[in-house]
Amino acid sequence: MLAVELRPDETQKRRPLSNRTVLERIRPLLEQLRVPAEYAGPGVRDRLRWLEIDECVFLPAEGLTSREQAPYTPQAFEEHRARAVEEGAEKRRHFLRIRVGGWEEELVVTVFVRIHTQGRMLMLEIAPHVLTPVRAEFKDADRTAHRFRNNNALGKAAEAITLVPASAGRALAQLGRGLLYLWRLLTGGYAGALPDGPALSVRELGAEPNGSLFQEMDVARYLRSVQDRVANGVRSALAECGYETGEFVQKIVNISNGDVNIGRVEGSTFAVGSHATASATATVSGGPAPSKGADSNGQ
Repeated sequence: MLAVELRPDETQKRRPLSNRTVLERIRPLLEQLRVPAEYAGPGVRDRLRWLEIDECVFLPAEGLTSREQAPYTPQAFEEHRARAVEEGAEKRRHFLRIRVGGWEEELVVTVFVRIHTQGRMLMLEIAPHVLTPVRAEFKDADRTAHRFRNNNALGKAAEAITLVPASAGRALAQLGRGLLYLWRLLTGGYAGALPDGPALSVRELGAEPNGSLFQEMDVARYLRSVQDRVANGVRSALAECGYETGEFVQKIVNISNGDVNIGRVEGSTFAVGSHATASATATVSGGPAPSKGADSNGQ
């Protein structure tokens, strides 16, 4: 989350600035990511060409007795979206959703963006989510079955010797879990319970902790492209509506680089490192040259 103060630019004419104004300035910049390079040709294969942009509103599920009470109709959703985009988002939260599905939809990068202006402050919320590919065991299921089916008799016998003795224990454990689930289902009173959403999807449970090197590089490329376009859209909206953009740009640079920007060091001293020291000395014309700064070891 990033927060900046809205300072009017005295050299520009001020215009109304709303959450919808900023989002509408971001959307065309994100849509430009679908356009390939000018001289790349029509046969370019890049997942950014199928980048998806839409809007969603997260609503609380408390108090709903059935799914039919949710605003599924287009008219109800449009009303929710129009009203939620300018709200403080305690009960419903509006987001601009940007989705990129790569590697045959095994690697999905989704970025939720929310803008909120209140009390001469602008808050930018960016929530990225990465769905990693499915586990290797699932991918290799057909290959493993094919290898076992086409193995010779000695190989099949050796694998059976290692698997059959443990199968009885696994079967008993599975039966015990089934009985426990049945007992909870009969005694828990779930027949008349209020609806509740799942904590995790089957796809999330079957995902790898991390992707391959190339997949991680694609994730970084997708996220950086989207975040840069969002930052440029917010900066353009601030400038067009007559607000200063210096503080916003500075904070974006600091967050992107993961460091702190020192705007002015003239007449001051600073040191870096656990054993570093610094002192202020004055020099006159013809005096000694200024000493180099201390490194991380204080040398």
